[in-house]
Amino acid sequence: MTIVKQLFTIVSANDYENLEKIIHTDSQINFNCIDHGKSLIAKAIQVRSLECFDLLMDLPNLTVLQTGSHCSGLAKALDYYVHAPNPSNKHYLDRLIERNALIDVESMNKCFDCPILFDMLFTIFNKNENIKNLICVSIVRKNINIMNKLFDWINTNNPPYYSTQESRSKFNDYVFCTAVSSNNILAIDYFEKIGYDIMRIEYGQTKIPTIYYLYKCEYHPSIFNHIYFKMEKMDENTIGQIYGIRQLHKHLQLTMSSTELEYLIKILTLPIDWEDLSECVILYICSIYSNFASFDSSLIRNKLLVIYSLLKTNKLKKNPFEILKTPKIKKEIEFNFSVGKFSNPPCIELMKSTVRKIKYVLNNFGFEEHNLFSEHYKSVFDNKLLQHDKLYFSEEENNCILELEVLHMAKRNKIGKKIKKTIGV
Repeated sequence: MTIVKQLFTIVSANDYENLEKIIHTDSQINFNCIDHGKSLIAKAIQVRSLECFDLLMDLPNLTVLQTGSHCSGLAKALDYYVHAPNPSNKHYLDRLIERNALIDVESMNKCFDCPILFDMLFTIFNKNENIKNLICVSIVRKNINIMNKLFDWINTNNPPYYSTQESRSKFNDYVFCTAVSSNNILAIDYFEKIGYDIMRIEYGQTKIPTIYYLYKCEYHPSIFNHIYFKMEKMDENTIGQIYGIRQLHKHLQLTMSSTELEYLIKILTLPIDWEDLSECVILYICSIYSNFASFDSSLIRNKLLVIYSLLKTNKLKKNPFEILKTPKIKKEIEFNFSVGKFSNPPCIELMKSTVRKIKYVLNNFGFEEHNLFSEHYKSVFDNKLLQHDKLYFSEEENNCILELEVLHMAKRNKIGKKIKKTIGV
């Protein structure tokens, strides 16, 4: 019996005389055999073995044609035809279509730049729920014409997977995530036009405000600003109706990249009636205390800026100092803050100056520390230095607040040039 390897060798060499002899003499051969994910037909198309291809296509029971397009050879036939739509390449494609080769999503993807071919294949394409993946590809590839064509078909034919409010929502939720992640503003505008709520998005097993999703995932500024500018035009009542928008504390990132920082500060300028932001301030203060050993001055600077921006919202219902003195947090601070733990002088000075600046910022917004903090602050306000220059700490405080305000406005207004001044940590 002829083995699979021999058959592929015969087809690769276009040895059609030998292939024809085998077809007529060996009835036990399975011509649906597959090697390395390709059928004999796919191999014939790949190496342009036309005579072998035609012999194989005349065989009955070609079940391999109902497998994926890569295995059946349809994918390769489409590749050839799309790049060179000549009669020779069309022959392979026509014969596969005549034999009802399966038109899968991958097949349709290859036709995006050939509208006539796309329309032809779409008429025989199985328009089950896989059409969702086809729409997603059209969005990723920024082919708004194909996307509109596919949605037009869905809206006209009302298939089962789009016939109820629940199924429609599930379908659109999936596709909308692709529109956002692929930075396709035209697709997002389409969803808004059909009445879809573009202000919330699927994230894991729940829904969160789209603006928080963009912030957490650091998507491209153009897509962030598109959503942001729409929210900026909303009044407090309208923006307050966005699902989960008041619960900022559930979405804060402590990594604080430059993109996250800019997005967060812009979010904090929106007219949102936040839930108590006190815990958010505490979160960043504690993260600063627990990361002194890393000696990352830029990260600490960014977190100080976030603390300042959170305070500027005037949405704190508790004095952060009161939360900081609670036993659990106080113990954590005492554990992470100890000048004696560090032998690196620059790190010690960074630590001291940062703790002072946290105090300056909280004091600036009217929050006063409890007397329990007196010993804590005694270790960061150098008495000797204070005796030599009583104005030093006063100037440091003024400079700290001024520079934070400059940085805050720069991020808020998206000033293009870099601010050369820093917080000085």
